[in-house]
Amino acid sequence: MDTNDITQTEMAKTVGIERGQLNKLLNMKRPLSAYYLNFFITRGIIRVSDIYDGKPENEKEHRFWKAAERAQRWAMLERIVRIEEKGIDLDRVLDGLDPEWRKT
Repeated sequence: MDTNDITQTEMAKTVGIERGQLNKLLNMKRPLSAYYLNFFITRGIIRVSDIYDGKPENEKEHRFWKAAERAQRWAMLERIVRIEEKGIDLDRVLDGLDPEWRKT
């Protein structure tokens, strides 16, 4: 939120959860369960590689992270479609030449 200078209300809307729930997560009054983590991953807020050490403790955790990686790719594809729908040149975005994509 600090990096993008957005409010809790804006972040909650982006993530797809209620602001009160986000506030509880941020203030550690609610644990960041797989349920909530999924919202952040599928919206492209958190990348699996930023938080996962690649060492699952069991098969259930292994399956969760595999599913999260697939969801992350889907989220990226959705962002690419939004960028293209806005008429922004994807090659310029990939080359770091078009700052407008950050607003998508």
